[in-house]
Amino acid sequence: MDMGLLLYQPGTPNADGGDHYVVVLSADQDSVELHDPHGHPYATLPTQAFLSAWEAKAISYIDAPFVLRTDFVRHYEVTPADALRQSLPGAARWLAGRDDLPMPPGSLGGAAAVEALADMVAQGMPSGIRTLLTAFGVRLGARRLNDAATCLEELGLSHAASIAQRQARILGSLQYPLVHGDDQTATAQLRQLAPTYAQLHAILPAAMDNAL
Repeated sequence: MDMGLLLYQPGTPNADGGDHYVVVLSADQDSVELHDPHGHPYATLPTQAFLSAWEAKAISYIDAPFVLRTDFVRHYEVTPADALRQSLPGAARWLAGRDDLPMPPGSLGGAAAVEALADMVAQGMPSGIRTLLTAFGVRLGARRLNDAATCLEELGLSHAASIAQRQARILGSLQYPLVHGDDQTATAQLRQLAPTYAQLHAILPAAMDNAL
């Protein structure tokens, strides 16, 4: 979905919406009812407006319009704990910095990305980037890191969980200074966040040996 064309969201339509997904509950020729994980349960859209967002013409990386996932089939039972354990090697690869994905030149991740963002904030951030962070990026990142901490704790990986929890708290604390233009504080907090990715990567292999 093109997030900039989901017209129940304030500020739409816009050309900077980015990619998104929704869960459709019902649809007919007139309207579509859906759950949007951005915070819009039981939202509705006129069907033609929904089709425009679903076509996602502005999303450059999709192979075809109208991406749909449905008719899922369960092949075997996996406990939540086993699923989390099996995800740890993939998490370690992401922390190490994956080089097997077709990313645009200059793409960054982990500590390098956070340091680059800190430099951007310190030098004067474009308003569009500030809006992206304050309306979406900070809360999404903090929520995901908090979820990661919860999952690591459930596996008994308390040290790794404490690092992820610290990451979540640092990232979440960016919301106020970014909204109010206190870029000096925001920059300092990002500088605190950056090294935690290496810390988590350093401890995760040993944690994986204990969990797998």
